[in-house]
Amino acid sequence: MPSPKSERRRRAAAIAAVPVGLLASGLIVHSSSNAAFTATTSTGTNTWTAGTVALTNSSPSASLPWSSNGSGALKPGTSETKCVVVTYSGSLAANIALYASGYATTAGSSGGAAGTNLEDQLQFTIDYKTGGDFTSTCGSFTASTPAMTLPVTNEAAKAFGARTAYSAGASVSNVASNTIITYRVSYTLSGSATDYAQGDSVAFNFTWQAQNT
Repeated sequence: MPSPKSERRRRAAAIAAVPVGLLASGLIVHSSSNAAFTATTSTGTNTWTAGTVALTNSSPSASLPWSSNGSGALKPGTSETKCVVVTYSGSLAANIALYASGYATTAGSSGGAAGTNLEDQLQFTIDYKTGGDFTSTCGSFTASTPAMTLPVTNEAAKAFGARTAYSAGASVSNVASNTIITYRVSYTLSGSATDYAQGDSVAFNFTWQAQNT
């Protein structure tokens, strides 16, 4: 049989447990009363992809098919015209600049003062037409307008050879994706070319570069 002292302790513990139970039940009720309805919405997956600029040309690994190419056949008054097709397939609109790369000259045995060599007397004119491949009818197409920025018109090979970067190139502006451009390239060796041009040679690549607008 429990002693009177033990019984008093048991009753005190039971009485103390009542407020704790009431507090716990109050917290549960309070927590339940703070529940809320919710709703959310979101977009689909967002993706960012960089645009592209891309160029190809119809003579990527060979010179244009000049009849006088490397043959030593140039003489005063010689002229010729050829066309090359450049296709722009980038996804962004772009400006396309034409300039020279790999410019080199070889002097013949005649020597000569400045302004009298082949690079001074061989002149180039370049224009363009958008919207198709005109290589088979190169000499008869009508050039597009507006003219290229920094156009090449009766320009000495030496001057064109100094155009070695996009910023100095003859530029076609705001070219849309999947645009074909035919460039008509003409050269003329001046009819008054001096003897100092004999045996000289000039060589360079036509290079196109696109930059998005």
